[in-house]
Amino acid sequence: MRQSKSGFTVAELMIVIFVIAILATISITVYGKIQEKSYDSKVDLAIDQAVKLVTTYNEKNSPDRGPSLDTQHVHDEMKSQGYFNDDFIYQLKDFSPMYKQGLNSEHNFVRIHWCGERKYIVSAEAYSDGMSETDYYQELTNCSNENSAWNGSVGGISHTNTGKERHFRIKHLDFND
Repeated sequence: MRQSKSGFTVAELMIVIFVIAILATISITVYGKIQEKSYDSKVDLAIDQAVKLVTTYNEKNSPDRGPSLDTQHVHDEMKSQGYFNDDFIYQLKDFSPMYKQGLNSEHNFVRIHWCGERKYIVSAEAYSDGMSETDYYQELTNCSNENSAWNGSVGGISHTNTGKERHFRIKHLDFND
């Protein structure tokens, strides 16, 4: 009489491990995409908040005062008047593309650029569905050229070579209408 052995064969165990590994890989990929979409939604909300802040600031101030005022001064002035704080600027930090790659940890994640004569660009880096990095920097260059008070790099922002295509979501504000 032959005794039957209970349990799994090595081949059966390997198949189960292989299936679990495939499912784990799929889950991790899907989770990463969900995180990116969540971040992009936060970007849209942050930009909308910044637009409201700039609108309020512009109603109470006259940011077309001349050569001494540039993007950094408007940014600092808005901050000193309590329109936003570092928490607002860094709210996108934890999941931003640059931060995840370990680059530029002192980076403004929500940016407000003054183009002179009551014109602004509000922007933030996104994972997808935004303006390319080249187009974005061209917009900022155009913004600085519109502002006759100062020319050159916009608020000291420079290209950061991440090796990946970067996207930016922007909103133009023109209060001259």
